Amino acid sequence: MNFLEIEKLRSELSSFLPQINGLPKVLVLFSFYEKLLHCNDANLIDAFAVEFIDEYLAKLDFYSPFYSEPTRTEQLLKQLSEMKLIPVLENKQSRLEDLISSINKKLNNFLAVLEGNIGQPEKREKLLFPLLGKVVTSSETYTYASIEPVTIKVTTAKHKDSFVFIPSHQKKEQLEEQTKISFQLALRYLKDYKHKFHKYHEVLIYFENLSADYEGYSLGIALTIGFIEQLSLLYNLPYLTIVKNNIASTGGLDQNGNVSALGEEIIKQKVEAAFYSDLETLIIPEADELAAKEKLNELNEKYPKRGLRLTAVENLADILNRRNLMEIKKQSPVVRTAKNIKKNWVAVSLSLIIFLIIGFFWIREFDDNPYTFEQTVNEIIIKNKTNRNLWNISYPDELIKLQGNEAIESVFRILDVNNNGINEVLFEFSRNGKYSDESISQGLVLLNNKGEILWRCTFRKNLTSNREFLTPPYGINIYDTLRINNELSILCGSSNSNSYPSAAYILNLKSNKVVSDTLWNPGHISDVRVVDLNNDKKKELIVLAYNNGLQKISLYHLDIDELKGQVPTTDEYRLHNIRDAKILNYFLFPNSDYNQYLGYRTTSTRMRGLFFDYESKMVRFVSSEAGLQKQGHIIYNWYYEKNDFDVAIGSDLRVFRDSLVAHGKLPLPYTDTKEYRELLRSQIQTWDGKKFVKREESE
Repeated sequence: MNFLEIEKLRSELSSFLPQINGLPKVLVLFSFYEKLLHCNDANLIDAFAVEFIDEYLAKLDFYSPFYSEPTRTEQLLKQLSEMKLIPVLENKQSRLEDLISSINKKLNNFLAVLEGNIGQPEKREKLLFPLLGKVVTSSETYTYASIEPVTIKVTTAKHKDSFVFIPSHQKKEQLEEQTKISFQLALRYLKDYKHKFHKYHEVLIYFENLSADYEGYSLGIALTIGFIEQLSLLYNLPYLTIVKNNIASTGGLDQNGNVSALGEEIIKQKVEAAFYSDLETLIIPEADELAAKEKLNELNEKYPKRGLRLTAVENLADILNRRNLMEIKKQSPVVRTAKNIKKNWVAVSLSLIIFLIIGFFWIREFDDNPYTFEQTVNEIIIKNKTNRNLWNISYPDELIKLQGNEAIESVFRILDVNNNGINEVLFEFSRNGKYSDESISQGLVLLNNKGEILWRCTFRKNLTSNREFLTPPYGINIYDTLRINNELSILCGSSNSNSYPSAAYILNLKSNKVVSDTLWNPGHISDVRVVDLNNDKKKELIVLAYNNGLQKISLYHLDIDELKGQVPTTDEYRLHNIRDAKILNYFLFPNSDYNQYLGYRTTSTRMRGLFFDYESKMVRFVSSEAGLQKQGHIIYNWYYEKNDFDVAIGSDLRVFRDSLVAHGKLPLPYTDTKEYRELLRSQIQTWDGKKFVKREESE
């Protein structure tokens, strides 16, 4: 396969894979990697091998060799061994070895079953059904089989019979028709033990394989037996009908209880699925017995010790009368009486529950303390502790669409300003005219628990630089909270709405007063956090911001007492009459060749974009290439104790950039390689107090 063919397949799988799960996903990814490994192009293999690898390996943790010939698992093991030789998967070596060992162990257990060594069969309390499935892509069709459990619950209903299927992706007319027939057959069978049933029932049918496509009439036997079991329990009948362990069934039932045929092709596939499992018995329609035995004989030639039994049945009575399939168990009068007493206790318990619910709703209705919130398309809904809506703030969600869910924290917080147990709401209102007037068009507002205004504030500052005269308005972002003299304060940032400068400062939330100097940055700030990286019990700040003068993303570190001055930039962007800030560390990050090729001045970062791992002594942020709404990411990790960096590449960027490299539009190396990561790392610059230099030159 060439690049275009692989890229087309990769693109199709990217959109198709989220729609499937389990074994179907393993089969599709196995096929993708088989084609990739045999394309005989090392560069292509390196470029695409990482694309789905984490998802593939995660699914293989739950892989089972059962339900198909052992050769499928042997081919999978061969592929995993070949993947160990791919250089770009070097960091997956241990993971691959563990999987090979685990799958080999599962394969040996499977082979033991085929040699007749089933041992103690797994205790299954659910109905078993041989399921056939297929996955269709534009280039290939994948078939698979499994033995699936089905769970049934039956309760009484008031107004009508209802049959609920989980999952219920689409209308299944044949399955619904068979379900209704099976339920009536079960009621008819149990009339010998109870003359009058409740008029209506609600029936829940839960398929454990949520992604499987259950359809047709072949579940008829399993459903009927399940309904008989559950109705016997619901009405506490003197006899319970229980299916024996390690038995599966397939076949539909008509209204007279006769078992309908499946057809030669389907019955052979189901016999094969049962044969390559640990089942002991498969119940089949008598009309399909000849084809089923023909397939079983064929399989027995390969594995003569397997020992699967086929039991052909003609009708429902034929099934229920066979004690090797069904157990009819009489309940003792003592047990039945105890169950009836338990039902009365349920009524008492329900009264208690109703009392508690009334109490809950009383608290729910009278609790007006803001506790949490919900972001919708056009508003933020304030809720109490029991999730009741209290009031709302109109607020369009453009910020969330662009920046992600974490960005809401930069404009909205619920906090207890007065430390009295009653929460207030802090909110940046530039997108909501309700809180503005002639003097304040945008800024912060603090609302009490009723949504009433306690105070408002804005940020104003006139500045000049060699570039321009800078005037308000300024937007305000919320970054981090801290306590000063035991009073709650917020670390704020204000970005000029018309140009580049932004400021960071501390606002006392009780007094609505700024209680610090101002730090100026030559570009908008993405995040500021209060930290103690030096582990000296003194507060410091980490800032992630744009440096417009140098056209790069910056990360810098300073003592909180030094929250003043301006950080380094070019003369054109320096602010007049503002001193230089005293900074502990200052780093600039490269504008990638991919970003430059697409015409972007800088890479992008998200609001609230800093991540901290104090155990590893690491600060992380993600650089979004080609804008926040595009797919393409580079992850920078600063290990602050060692003052060192490592770089990781997002798989989405690798796909896009490697396509350009393969077409000669960008230079080698390929993206997710040690060479390219080291190239980016070498371009990180640091401030030495006078100028920016490469990090290696400062060490």
